[in-house]
Amino acid sequence: MHSIEQVNFINAKIVVSLLILLFLLFVLSVGKSPYFKIDRASSAIIGSCFVIIFRILNFDQAVSSVDIRTIVLLFNMMILSGSLKLAGFFPMAGLFLISNAKNRIILLYLTIFITGFLSMIIINDIVCLLFTPIIISICIRTKTYPIPFLLGIALASNIGSACSLIGNPQNIMIANLSKISFLQYFSKTFLLSIIGLFLISILLHFLYKDKLPKESLSIRYKKFVFHRYLVYKSISVLLFVIIGFLLNINQVVISSLGVAFLMLTKRIKSEKLIKEVDYSLLLTFIGLFIVIGAVEKSGIINIVINNLGFKIFDNIYLFAFLTAILSNIIGNVPSVMILHYFIPSENINYGWTILAMISTLAGNLTFTGSIANIIVAEIAKKNKIEIKFLDYLKIGFPTTLLLIILSLLTLK
Repeated sequence: MHSIEQVNFINAKIVVSLLILLFLLFVLSVGKSPYFKIDRASSAIIGSCFVIIFRILNFDQAVSSVDIRTIVLLFNMMILSGSLKLAGFFPMAGLFLISNAKNRIILLYLTIFITGFLSMIIINDIVCLLFTPIIISICIRTKTYPIPFLLGIALASNIGSACSLIGNPQNIMIANLSKISFLQYFSKTFLLSIIGLFLISILLHFLYKDKLPKESLSIRYKKFVFHRYLVYKSISVLLFVIIGFLLNINQVVISSLGVAFLMLTKRIKSEKLIKEVDYSLLLTFIGLFIVIGAVEKSGIINIVINNLGFKIFDNIYLFAFLTAILSNIIGNVPSVMILHYFIPSENINYGWTILAMISTLAGNLTFTGSIANIIVAEIAKKNKIEIKFLDYLKIGFPTTLLLIILSLLTLK
């Protein structure tokens, strides 16, 4: 039997850990605090420090709550993507686009499908960051209306990454937490992503047909610097890693081998590759792991499951609905970290698959629903191109609802 002091201490832990979590989720949802210059990584660090200061977790417990496999795999995939960037792969993709686009309609379809396929094997945020300026440049030089192309990049990056366990940060985390086979997941979700890419292509074509005249495009792509050897080496290493994933080899081990091989070159300094890592995102992940670990240790998760009737999460449709809503409010990464405790137990692999698919597709519900979308909007803004919220909503909202429904019906 607990003494009164012990009960009070346990209750205090619950209250404090809940307040820390709410603070962190608030900052993550609005991007920064309105009163302090705190970004997402800083808020995660502050939250994890509070966890230790208020003795919810000791230092060793805080360290052990971090899923190091997720952090290492995310780090490795950033290095692999960064290698492609430094080698000049993305301008080469732009050259392929121009060489094969005979008119603006073909250019639109190619833009969408290239973005989607790249997002299956490269983190989608990186694809948007590097591919969007190239598409804007092509649109400017061909005097093409850029909005449908930018909407296509944003939507396709999320749809493409949804079908892969290495396409975005939250799916990389799910790959480690769930132990779902890469091939098993990909085989179930690939067709849905293809349907999604065709769907947004057709809708954008239909809605913007007056802005996409059919006359032939004639453009010479400006010269760019690329390292043919590094491009081939980077692609070969990435394919080696993906084949390892398909063969169900330990993802951390096989990706680490790929990164180690990339570092062994005289063509590019290894520190340049290391600079391609988004350390802010890694710190956000680490802080979130610690704060969510504190919430679990305090007993809040058990209270929610056992005392508040939250076994209704066994309803996969409600689970999918909450995943989509939370992913748009607080972001897909923290949503996955919280909701993975409530995955319906009837079919655990189906639950993990739905969590990965819906949390990613939900990024297309609104223009602020994913970091990839925001990246596209910010790059467009720098080029004096405004993407209106309603322009995105009339494409993203209905297509995402349809894909979510198809996911629930076909992924069992």
